[in-house]
This record gives sequence, structure tokens and C-alpha cells, in this order.
Amino acid sequence: MATKVKNFNRNNIKWAIQRTNADLDDLLIAFPKLNEWINEESDPTVKQLEKLTKRLHVPFGYMFSNELPEEGLSFPFFRAGKVAYAKVSLNVYHTIQILKDRQSWLTEYMEESSYEKLPL
Repeated sequence: MATKVKNFNRNNIKWAIQRTNADLDDLLIAFPKLNEWINEESDPTVKQLEKLTKRLHVPFGYMFSNELPEEGLSFPFFRAGKVAYAKVSLNVYHTIQILKDRQSWLTEYMEESSYEKLPL
């Protein structure tokens, strides 16, 4: 028998769907009981919740959190002229995070390898 998950934060499913701008009709086809899970009428199995979080591109642990991370950019993002967007697409956000991680890694590597700081 599959293990049902009862203690997850159902509001986090709504947050994850809004975060990814997922098509609700497609999600309901893939997860027919999605509305029941959100409305506390039934509980998903561990595998079903894992598949949902993978589909929505969120870590599995986020479903159990009471506080979700605030995903924002640490700099103004001007994509269309002088208008700053408060929210960027998930792909842009992930790309920026990857670049920040690479920049941090290179900074640490150069410090550990005793490279001289550039005069910039």
C-alpha cells in the first residue's frame, strides 16, 4: 500500500502553480485529484507529491514549509526599456541563479589559488 502524505502545506501547491504559470488544465490531466488535494478532500501519495513537485520545479521539501523563500532579484531587471519588472520568468530566475553560483565559485577558486585581485 502506498504511503499517503497528510502533513504538507496545501497552500504551497497553489504557490508553486502560480510560480511556474502552469496550465491548470494540463495539471488536472496529469493529476486528476489535484483539486481534492488542495481542498483537503484527499491526500496524495509520496510518489504523487514527488511527481507534482518535479513538474512544478520546486524542491519536495517546500511542500512541508510554512514559510516559502522570497524569490527576487538583487538588482533591477530592465527587460523592456526603462520599466523594471517585479517578477521575472522562472527560466530567467534560474539562469541568473546559475550565473551567480558560477561567479561565487570562480571568486573562491581565484582566492584559494592566490591570484592577484584585478584593478577593476
